[in-house]
This record gives sequence, structure tokens and C-alpha cells, in this order.
Amino acid sequence: MTDTEAKPFEGYGFASRTFWIKGKDLVVARCWEREWLIEPSAGSRFSTSITGKAVSEKDSVRVIGKDRETKEFDLTIRSDETTKQEWEWHKANDIYENDGTTPELRVSGRISEALGKTPPTATLFVTDDDWEIGSKGGWSIECAVPPPVLAQLEAEVLARRASDVYIGIEWTAGLVRDEHAPPSLPTSWGLFTINERHGPEPLRGHIKLIGWRVSDRSVTPDEPMPIDEEPRQASQRSGVEEEVHRLGQILAGQMLGLTRACTFGFFAVLALILIGHFFR
Repeated sequence: MTDTEAKPFEGYGFASRTFWIKGKDLVVARCWEREWLIEPSAGSRFSTSITGKAVSEKDSVRVIGKDRETKEFDLTIRSDETTKQEWEWHKANDIYENDGTTPELRVSGRISEALGKTPPTATLFVTDDDWEIGSKGGWSIECAVPPPVLAQLEAEVLARRASDVYIGIEWTAGLVRDEHAPPSLPTSWGLFTINERHGPEPLRGHIKLIGWRVSDRSVTPDEPMPIDEEPRQASQRSGVEEEVHRLGQILAGQMLGLTRACTFGFFAVLALILIGHFFR
């Protein structure tokens, strides 16, 4: 990309780095649809997903040219069984023609060509509030994983054995503020806008890694978490320690008084011996 073409992106450029997020507050959700929008002839559809909140602890995401930036997102994790059909449906229903006459259109075409070979399994997008349908806008990330992975995570979330999930994503032709920044330093990913289209273009790419920590035992909803027991034990120990400390102070005072009395008696006896010696 030439310097002239880079100007619309305000210095943002292509970079090869992984976008890491931590998912928390995970909840299992289920949905039945009488008719699937993507493929109506397939009939009804029942699906499972896991929703929650995602946080990027290093990189932020912003709309290029706008004062709109975040590190927090609504998170949805679902099966990747239908990613190919969904991407084909998206391309078939794209009403905008891409003639490649602007830098934004050329980047969009480059992304579309790459994802045509391997449909995206991760999408990051931002929406505005829509008062007509009563929807609230915001930042969102949708991730698609193999069914066995989703099933395993679902089971452990339901059993309360997994609370956080870690996801690494590689965005296809993603733009960052400093494309030369090393992966160890934070940067900002940018969403660009094509003038005649409504809203910025999403970031699309592929999940590189998904993992989570598993507790060694499940916890029932009515059972207090182990971490709650520690403060109570600490509180009980602190009361006992205070009593021991108080008794120790009393004993120390008595020992000090006894020491002083013994010292005074010793010198008194010594004085009497000396006086008796001189008066012989």
C-alpha cells in the first residue's frame, strides 16, 4: 500500500499479530428457530451458544476517524458447523458493488477474497442504538468453534468448573495504529468506514486458540465457594490471636515486676552482708 492510499486510514497499517481476549460471566443459552434464515429449506433449528463479556487486557479497538474506542465487548461463542453457509449467504446478499476505486474498497475486496477460501470464525463489530426496533448498540465479538469444543466448554460452564475463557484471534488484513509495534506492546485495531455504507466494516478472521482453566471439583449453586471460607477462618484466628496477645502482655508485665523485685532484694541482701563485714 502506498503512502497516498494510507492517508484514509490515518496511519493505520497491516500487521501480523494476535488479538487476545478474556471471556468471563459465561452463561449457556439455547435457541429454537422455526425457520433458519440462512437456509429456510432446512426447516427448524435448535442451537446452543455461550454468552458473556470479553475484555482485551492489551489492545484496544476503535473506529478510525471517530472518538469511539473500547477494550470491552459482548461475547458469543457458538458452533462453527454453519460458518460456510453463513459466509456464502452474506456475500450473496451484499447489495454494495466493490469496484476497487478507493483504498477502503480495495482493502474490503482483499479481505473478502481471503475469507472466500476460508470462511471467518471470528467477527468483531460495533452497532448504534436503534430506537425503531428498541435495540441497544455496542461492541460485540462472535466466535465459532468446533462442536466438540463447544460441548466440552458448555458442560464445564454448567458444572461451574470453568469461569473464564481465553481466546486468541488473527484478523484477516486487520489494520493497527502502528504496524511495526512488537506483539509485546499494546496498540489499537481500527475499523474503517466505506462512505456509502452504514457503519464501519467489521474485523473478521480466525480463532487461533481457545482455552480455559478447569477447577478440580464442581460446586453446586447452593454450596459456598471455597474462597468464602478463608475470610471466616482468618476472622476466627484473628480473635484468638488478639486474646493470646493480651494475655502475653499481662504475663510480660508480671514478669517485669517480679524481675524488679528480685533485683531489689538481691541488692538489699548484698548491702546487709557488707555492713556486717565492716562492723566485725
